[in-house]
Amino acid sequence: MLIIGHRGAPLEAKENTIQSFLTAKNLGVDAVELDVHLSSDKKVIVFHDDSVLINSKMVKVSELTLDRLRKVTGIEVPTLEEVLETVGNFNYVVEIKKSSAFYPSIEERVAKAIKERELVDNVNVISFDFDSIKRIKEIEEKISTGIIFVGRINWFLEIAKKVKADWLAFYHELATEEDVKIAHQSGLKLDAWTVNDLDQAEQLERSGIDALTTDNPRKMIEVFKRRKKSI
Repeated sequence: MLIIGHRGAPLEAKENTIQSFLTAKNLGVDAVELDVHLSSDKKVIVFHDDSVLINSKMVKVSELTLDRLRKVTGIEVPTLEEVLETVGNFNYVVEIKKSSAFYPSIEERVAKAIKERELVDNVNVISFDFDSIKRIKEIEEKISTGIIFVGRINWFLEIAKKVKADWLAFYHELATEEDVKIAHQSGLKLDAWTVNDLDQAEQLERSGIDALTTDNPRKMIEVFKRRKKSI
């Protein structure tokens, strides 16, 4: 079972920052998960929310330049390119928060950043927006993709097939052993998010799930990596 750091290691460093990703990497995660939007100056920015509060008003990050976003948040918001270059040859789960219907050409920009750094085999691009996943596969079929969903797995198998997804990422409280079997029988891998309870993580591991995404990679690694060494 792979352990994925949700936005890095958010309990130990500011989420979705280079420091958070490096911390998670040094802890021993198998991959780091990050969120991307498109700024007004067409930068693929690593940031979770689609809006920020400025002078008592919520403003879309798509209406702000990268520099402006950094100033109003006080965070050194990185670009996707900066993360890939600094964290380096590692494994990434990149969540596109909104498709090109809202962020024109975001899929092309994400795929370009991945391909230019020769990380096609290291990245899984995921999204709630199924059109984004379909578009990524059209641009570069070798990039692994996954659809994120909340619901019963049977509802999404046909969608996954249509968009040629490799993974299903679903809400941890809905994960069952039967879901894992169904996914695997359909040739899909399964990731549960966001798992912070150790008992639930152990239950998911017993079910045969392929990966879990967690806010507390230190705790999960201490338990599961140590267990592997003792076997």
